[in-house]
Amino acid sequence: MSKSPSIDNEAGKDFTICELDSAISKMRTKEAAGLNDIPLTYLKAFGPWARSHLLHIFNTSFREGVCAQV
Repeated sequence: MSKSPSIDNEAGKDFTICELDSAISKMRTKEAAGLNDIPLTYLKAFGPWARSHLLHIFNTSFREGVCAQV
């Protein structure tokens, strides 16, 4: 009987605020807005409260396997 594949310890963990900040800081602001029409300059200007809520949305989406429709 074969064992089922092991689950990566990192796979089930939520993203951290540091990971979100790092990803946002790497975004190029000269790029066009995405499908949601939110300019990257807005994301870079988010304060702690907005980033916290954005992180919550991302983590909930990944945890539940649901992606918001644009």
